[in-house]
Amino acid sequence: MKKEIILTGFGKYGTHTCNPTEELVKSFNNKVFNKRTVTSIVLPASYNAFEELKQLLLERKPYAIISTGLSSSIPGMRMELTFKNRMGHHYADEKGVFAKNEPIMEKNHHYLAPIGKAEDLHYALLSKGVPMDNVSTDAGSFVCNALGYKITDAIIKNRLKTQNIFVHVPWSSNYKDRVSHEGKVFLPKRQMLRGLELLIRSI
Repeated sequence: MKKEIILTGFGKYGTHTCNPTEELVKSFNNKVFNKRTVTSIVLPASYNAFEELKQLLLERKPYAIISTGLSSSIPGMRMELTFKNRMGHHYADEKGVFAKNEPIMEKNHHYLAPIGKAEDLHYALLSKGVPMDNVSTDAGSFVCNALGYKITDAIIKNRLKTQNIFVHVPWSSNYKDRVSHEGKVFLPKRQMLRGLELLIRSI
């Protein structure tokens, strides 16, 4: 029996005219790995991006959601464990929302992603030669954190068994001629594709 994986990336945001996660996730659409079939979705880089995913989550109740987001300066793929109830950044999201340390929802707590085996997955990828940053307990307070928070909230409220995994990635090397190199890390695209494939196979 096949298990559905929803794989998400973001479109452009801020001063960037492109986002490597968009290209990465599109590479997996409709592919099957280890009886896991992948549905890829590119979301707007918005605090409300979850609204474009919500109906699909509730109707299909997928085995897992793997979300990807860009973090320009990290040395490898990084798994996020905690999503906080805060949003704010030094520039607006793609919809023009300029949040300044505001709550995502009227709650006072953070969410630990219902992943269960983050360190095992981290070391599984690392052992296969995938560049990995340390497992993180701070997903920031921009659109990536907001998406992870809202997905987790929906999973808990609706008592779903869906696994929620958020992975930050640096720039892929095929973008070197399109963005400024200052403060950015570039990794070969094939390494990140391999990392995502191994993650899909392993969960």
